[in-house]
Amino acid sequence: AVVEDAAILKDLGALANGIIYTHYGTFDGSAVGGASAEFVKKYSSKFGEPPSYYAALGYDAAAILLRALKDAGGDPGKIKDALYKIQRFPGVTGETSFDKNGDVTKPVALKTIKEGRSVPFEP
Repeated sequence: AVVEDAAILKDLGALANGIIYTHYGTFDGSAVGGASAEFVKKYSSKFGEPPSYYAALGYDAAAILLRALKDAGGDPGKIKDALYKIQRFPGVTGETSFDKNGDVTKPVALKTIKEGRSVPFEP
């Protein structure tokens, strides 16, 4: 989410502490293990900084589109139907599915800012 952006956290300073926000998926750009670790490693190596949440979402969106193109046999008229059939796509931001309306369903979590870092929210 935007609030996790290092520049925004730096600008907000201590004012950011206590912000609670929704976070779709399971992506953590500082992860060194887990499902997204390889993506984080490759992205960091290429760009010299860890990937943002939006970089990871873009990566998954491209991978999902490629999957839909493949499933549609390359027929542009069948891409929508192929997208709607995708369930539990294993991306770097967690599993992504589409419902009958084409809306994305994805795990949602609450996160908060503590001492300038994004962490899972614990009430």
